Amino acid sequence: MARVTLDGNEVQIEGSFLKEGDLAPDFALCASDLETKTLESFQGKRKVLATIPSIDTSVCALESKAINDLAIKYPSVLFLVISKDLPFALERFCKSASLHNIILLSDLRSRSGFSKNYGIKIASGPLDGLLARSILLLSDSDKVVYSELTENISKMPDFEALQKALEGEI
Repeated sequence: MARVTLDGNEVQIEGSFLKEGDLAPDFALCASDLETKTLESFQGKRKVLATIPSIDTSVCALESKAINDLAIKYPSVLFLVISKDLPFALERFCKSASLHNIILLSDLRSRSGFSKNYGIKIASGPLDGLLARSILLLSDSDKVVYSELTENISKMPDFEALQKALEGEI
C-alpha cells in the first residue's frame, strides 16, 4: 500500500500503483453520455490517464486545463481525465472551461475495481474513497510507458517529465 500526503498528512493508497512495463488492467468507466467505456474502447491508441480527486477543486481544474493544452500539442494521443465525480459535473466543467480535447470519465460505479486495480484508491483521510492524483502514459498496446503517483495529492504532477515521455525521451 503506497503512502502519499495531503496537506502534510500521510494518506494511504490501496492497491499497487502501476509502473513502467506493466500491462494496464481493463476498466469500466462512465462517460458523460452515461455509456460505459473500457480500456478496449480506446484500443490501438497511445493514452494518457490522469486521475484526480475531484474536478471541483482548484488544483484538479488547473490540471485538467493543462492536460487539455497537452492534448492540443499531441493530437495523436488520447487524454483521459478520470475522477469519482458525476459525469454531469465533468461535462459541465468541460463546457464552462471550453475544454474540447480531453475525455472525462467517471469511476462512480466502481464495478470494475479501477481505483484498486490501478493502485490509486485513497484509503484514509478526508478524501477516503476518492482517486489519488496520478498520470499514466500507455502505449498503443496498453503497456505503461510512464507513471507518476504524486507524492502530495494537493500538488500538480510533473508535466515536464510527462512531455519527455510523450516525445519518447524517457
